[in-house]
Amino acid sequence: MNLVINATSWWIVFTRIIIGLFFLQACTKIDPPVFDNPIDPLNPILKKPEAIIMAPLNNQEIDKTYVTFSWKGALNESLFSYQLVGRDEKYSLWNKSTSIEYDFFDEGVYEFRVREKYNSIEQEIPTSIFFTVNAVKQCALIINKMQNNVSGSTFYVDLNIEETSRLMGLTTHLTFNKNYLELKDISKIDGQLYSNTDSELFFTNTIPEVNATGVVKIDLVLLGGSKNGFSGNSPVCRLTFNVITKSNSEINFINSKTALRNVNNEPISISMLRKGLINPY
Repeated sequence: MNLVINATSWWIVFTRIIIGLFFLQACTKIDPPVFDNPIDPLNPILKKPEAIIMAPLNNQEIDKTYVTFSWKGALNESLFSYQLVGRDEKYSLWNKSTSIEYDFFDEGVYEFRVREKYNSIEQEIPTSIFFTVNAVKQCALIINKMQNNVSGSTFYVDLNIEETSRLMGLTTHLTFNKNYLELKDISKIDGQLYSNTDSELFFTNTIPEVNATGVVKIDLVLLGGSKNGFSGNSPVCRLTFNVITKSNSEINFINSKTALRNVNNEPISISMLRKGLINPY
């Protein structure tokens, strides 16, 4: 009798354990893993932060003096940091912006970079593009750089000639605010104009006269050995200034005192006289 009772008791206990485990398993539902972190190494659709620059295109030529950059991220809710090489000393602070506009571009080749960050993961190698600014399509005299952010007491600008043909002579008067700036030096600067032609640069007033009046008088003459004149783009001269007063000002042309002549002593039409902006800080 005891054996029957004991066997029955064990069977009842075993049955209860099986039923309990069944209900326990039924009540404890284990959901499949959810890959809600796109940079989780276990995510089968793994993505890493890698910004894509939408505009301008790599190696694009820009015919304006301003450029709007736009980009997008590989991930949602990302932050971005950007830098225009040569203009920005360092990358911008991380932010959600996906576009930025820069103005006052001089002629030349530039590089723009963008980085993406998702949570604490930063893009290792920035996305970058190169582009060329060619806003001057016809004969022009320009101050280069167009915008000068001056951190010290001395800076320089160049007078450049652009897109000229068979040039034989040039004359111009440049003006500046003598209460804010003073001319320190004026000189030739290496370029095609002097390397390919027999040229002479004249300054028809002295530096004390320049600083007394705020006017620089410049004459360029291509001498007898330059029968074909000069065609193309080149620096004409470099003007070095001291900052007297930290106030925004301009270096500009006197239109009525500016003229170009070709090898036949005929006037060359000038499409643009582009001033320089001075921003001391």
